[in-house]
This record gives sequence, C-alpha cells and structure tokens, in this order.
Amino acid sequence: MISIIVVDREEERRALGSVLIPENGIRVSAFGQDEYDALRLVDQKKPDAALISIDGEGAGADLVPLLKRRSPHTAIIMYTPRGREETVWEAVSAGVSGYLVKPDDHDRLPEMIKIACFGGCYISPNILGQTRAYIMDLIHYRRCVKAPPDGGEAPSIPSGISNTELRIMGRIGRAQSNKEIAEQMQLTQGTVRNYVSSAMKKAGLQNRTQIAIYALKNGLTKIG
Repeated sequence: MISIIVVDREEERRALGSVLIPENGIRVSAFGQDEYDALRLVDQKKPDAALISIDGEGAGADLVPLLKRRSPHTAIIMYTPRGREETVWEAVSAGVSGYLVKPDDHDRLPEMIKIACFGGCYISPNILGQTRAYIMDLIHYRRCVKAPPDGGEAPSIPSGISNTELRIMGRIGRAQSNKEIAEQMQLTQGTVRNYVSSAMKKAGLQNRTQIAIYALKNGLTKIG
C-alpha cells in the first residue's frame, strides 16, 4: 500500500476521493492546503509520495528541494491546471517525479503515483508538446548523472565565465537554439558555438543538456 499526502484546496480534494482509495493501492495519510502544510506533513508522515497542487508565488519548483530535504525518499508529484513550459522544466530539474494536469490526468493518478514511487518520472502528455525531447533530456540527465534532487547547494559559478557566456548559458536553459541566440544577441552562430564550448570547459560540462540543468539550478535563465 502506497502512503501519500495530498496538498490542495478542500473543494479539489473531494474530486480525488474516487481514485485515491485503498482499492487502487493508495492510502491518503493526510491532507493539507498550502506550502506550510506540505512541509509539515512531509516531515511528519514521511510518505511514499506527495501530491502537490498549490497556486501562487513561490509554489512549484521552489518547494521541491525543501520537501526533499525533509524526506528524500518521498516522490513529489505536481498536479496543476497550469503547464507553462518553464515551470515544467524547473520542476523536473528540481527533482519532481511527476507533473500532471487537472482534470485530464484524474483517472490515471493511481497509475502515475505508482510509477513515481518506483523510481519513474511521468510528465502529462497534455503539456509535453514540442518540449518533449527537452524534458526527456532533463529526466535522463537527472537519472544518469545524478544531479542532486535533495535540495543540496547549487554549485558556485566559476569566476572565469564571462557575462556573455552566462547569458548564452541562460538562453540554452530556456531551450533556445544557437541560431536563435545568435539572432537575439547579434552574434554569428560560429561565435555562439565558441562561447558555448568555452563555457562548458570552464564549468566542467559536457553537453547542452548539462548546460540547461546548470542554468536552471543557478538562476541563469533569468539573465537577459
């Protein structure tokens, strides 16, 4: 039996009553409605999974490392009506084990919770779209390179990286191609490639996926 906490508005919780039941292998050990409840309940219950649906500033990816610190084994699953691409990328890189959409994925919740608890990572097909390849790269990188999902300190940015290199890394973190970066920064594609190679060497990275992870973890996607 999988133990789970649910953090959502009270009226939304009622809709989950038909699928989060023992007959489907799920036992809800506690309910909450905000970030404070999520942190408190994960710390107290140490559940197998936490189904999180929180609206507002500070919700989502920023909460994941804090939850992981309190219970590293708990699979964090975001369940939200919103599916902005950057939110999905940030959540996956932060360590979520699922990103689902209301109400489309309602009937599949038990299956997806089990996938998450057994080490998988499920992203709703309703928000993959053209970001599918990029998100799958992030998932693959997190599994194979073992980028810490437990809220460990992000690495410091090497002093040798230039501002231009940081800007380019940030744009790669936003899934821009070399052509797009060159056009927006008024550089040639060859110059962009040179900057990318230089930045990878200085940061000890090996490919664009690792650059994207690095950019997300260090806040470089917010650089212009």
